[in-house]
Amino acid sequence: MSAPDLPEALAKWATANPRQATAAGIGAVCIAAPMLVAGPILGLLGFGAGGIVGGSIAAGIQSGIGNVVAGSLFATLQSAGAAGAGAAAVSAVVQGVGVLTAGAVAASSVMDKKKKKEEEEDDDDDDDDDDNADDKDKENDENEEGGAKPQ
Repeated sequence: MSAPDLPEALAKWATANPRQATAAGIGAVCIAAPMLVAGPILGLLGFGAGGIVGGSIAAGIQSGIGNVVAGSLFATLQSAGAAGAGAAAVSAVVQGVGVLTAGAVAASSVMDKKKKKEEEEDDDDDDDDDDNADDKDKENDENEEGGAKPQ
């Protein structure tokens, strides 16, 4: 397959496999731009650029844990929400999820292709059995009529 044919082949694959294509797209975005994925999620949870947003899920968690320990998960998420040092750690986790997602899509595609090939082989075997039965019937008919003799 040449490079110019690739977009058309990908479009065909995506049309034939919409769930896998969606997962592959999400995986690609997670790998290429992790904070594009993580940023809005952190914001929805209440880890904002200016710190914890009052009345948010993050604010509720913080009130439950009291003093936040440096280096804890909560502190890392707070830092990532403010685009601080925690952003690198959160980006790495999101990229890891992207790699796992892409790997799962690849594995699923390989398994689907293998299954389809096995089904085709089974269909071919069934056709061969029918052909062999037809050949035996033809030999029997010829023998009964005094036609060709078996070799």
